[in-house]
Amino acid sequence: MTLSRKLVARLEKAQQEARDEHAEAGDTPGIPFTLGNETLHMAPHGAKGGVRWVLRGPDFMLMIRSPKMEWCVTIRYLAAGLWQYGIEELRQRVMEAFWAEEKHVYDHVKVRTSRADFAFDFHSPAFSREFTPALAANVVTHSSTKVRQKLLAGTYSRGGMGETLTIGSKVGLEVEVYDKTKEIREASGKDWMHTIWAEKLDGEVPENDVWRLEIRMGKEFLRDRDCWHYSDITRQLPELIAEALFTRRLARPKGGDTNRARWPLHPLWTLAYQQRGAGHMLPLGRQITMKRSHLQKQLRKQVAGTLIAAGVLSRGKADKEELENLARDAVGFALADNTRAEKVERARERYRFVDEAV
Repeated sequence: MTLSRKLVARLEKAQQEARDEHAEAGDTPGIPFTLGNETLHMAPHGAKGGVRWVLRGPDFMLMIRSPKMEWCVTIRYLAAGLWQYGIEELRQRVMEAFWAEEKHVYDHVKVRTSRADFAFDFHSPAFSREFTPALAANVVTHSSTKVRQKLLAGTYSRGGMGETLTIGSKVGLEVEVYDKTKEIREASGKDWMHTIWAEKLDGEVPENDVWRLEIRMGKEFLRDRDCWHYSDITRQLPELIAEALFTRRLARPKGGDTNRARWPLHPLWTLAYQQRGAGHMLPLGRQITMKRSHLQKQLRKQVAGTLIAAGVLSRGKADKEELENLARDAVGFALADNTRAEKVERARERYRFVDEAV
């Protein structure tokens, strides 16, 4: 969007006031700033990446760069808002906040994502008893995937009780199960989660034994599956969750069976899959380079580039007529190729494991 001069002046004035008011303070939320019906807080300073103004509310943050930039506004939706309202309602609130001020110029809204997290919470005293150091031995994943376990402080003399089990890495794909009640109590302070839990537990708010199974899909993982925008992720969500739960999985040992790949899923993983991941579970052991659709797009671009180069070489131009003639010639050459069957088989073998998971 193109910000109006009036709004830019308001932003500059509010930031200066925040600096003057909090000149001696360290970490501060800033001063109130009203945008439409939303009351946010203007921070005294900007942020990394050329961000000039930072406006933070309980549900989302606005990070605004120079108004001269084409993409000057970035929105970060916060956990509290996402859990309570969902992303679509938050997006609408942001748009209405800008529209309420004055008529800004919008080209279009670009909803590009570089990370997606999904979480499942389970109230399970039984899993608390099960979560010992031995639990990590029941992880089934690719041999190159890291598995880390953190023990609860002060329990080593009793053999250790688990606090966090992490499979994978944030750069690619990470699945973690951890004690959410302890995390809220000692670290995050996100006690608004209690209201959500109470709705599912007949008004009860557990003090302990709530375990979060969290899937974190990093940029590399999403790009390899041709997920660039929010709509790509929502469209492929069942398959993405299914792949995460299967390739970074906790299992239950099956008596006498030494083949870990045949062990059944742990009940927590099974419940999460049934809730949101009812897609095809891809097998372990194959390294993919790209999603099938991404490969197809890349190959078509290569064909297009070759046609353009051939047109320029032949006639010094690459207009529509010349490209169509070259494309017809190329199809003719392909059909007349005596080794076409062998090339088809080689290509089929080359792409046999496309779409299969690490």
